[in-house]
Amino acid sequence: MEWTGRFVSKPGSVCPGFDRLRYLAACPHGCAYCYLQGAYWRGRPRDITEADLPEMERAVERWLADRCPRCRGPMAQGAYCISRAAYRNCIRCGQPAKAALFPRRLLNAGELSDSFAPEICAWASLRLIELFRRQNRHALLLLSKARPTALLDVEPTPQVIVSFSLGQQTYLGSAVAPGTPDSASVLESAVRLHQAGWRVRLRIDPLIDETGVWEIITALEPVRTRWERVTLGTLRFTRSGYRAVAHGSPSQAALAARVAREDGEAGTHPYRIPLAQRAALYGAALEVLQGRADDFALCKETEVCWRAVSGSVPGEVRCNCTP
Repeated sequence: MEWTGRFVSKPGSVCPGFDRLRYLAACPHGCAYCYLQGAYWRGRPRDITEADLPEMERAVERWLADRCPRCRGPMAQGAYCISRAAYRNCIRCGQPAKAALFPRRLLNAGELSDSFAPEICAWASLRLIELFRRQNRHALLLLSKARPTALLDVEPTPQVIVSFSLGQQTYLGSAVAPGTPDSASVLESAVRLHQAGWRVRLRIDPLIDETGVWEIITALEPVRTRWERVTLGTLRFTRSGYRAVAHGSPSQAALAARVAREDGEAGTHPYRIPLAQRAALYGAALEVLQGRADDFALCKETEVCWRAVSGSVPGEVRCNCTP
């Protein structure tokens, strides 16, 4: 099983790309809008089990190890300067290489499964935290809409980021999963982890209509935490995801009816709600969120929409999936 891989968006999306951990587990949330409804409709990886965790750890250790361009040996973490350029030595052959060849990276462990639900994902995440704690260069992103209370008993590390996913409550799969936390409960967990010393981000995705913005206002109003980063997204589907929801349950079909194939280069998600509606939703949400985060970004959005919202396309996107 290939445990790590890189997501690269198609032309049209403003997305820097990111490394992700490729495993799946039976998600208990059952959200009607989730893009995983159509992900891996061919070549789907099998679900992770406890027996897979040692193999997963070895794969992540290989990902963490910067390799010498000459002998593929591990590079030392420390750097030194020669003529204003930073270098690192190879532990195996002793030869130096420019530190710029080894940028700091982030591994997204919550793109294809909730990082803390079901229980097997929580076990995997706790083991990954200890791997990343041993080094000081790369970061681990854990993304969840569960309540990871187990982290309150774990010492925080700056090499791990916990990002909480807030979806529009109207479309959460509560009929499938009665235990799915609402936005207020998720935010309560986020605040507790932030106070405990963890790096915490928010991903508010997808916004679907004006109701979603009011849900954010209601949930965030009593919260005075300043988040490390907030990333916003609106309802969108890949081609396979659109087919899955269009022929799915009545609630899924209703979501499919809200989107249309976008003209021009729409990136990995060609089915989106209309541009004017997306720009209005982002504008209203950003107005509410001003002063509540160090950075804001739009998730896998088109260049046209970025210009409509902010007037320009950022040269460097600092979003949920970047260090």
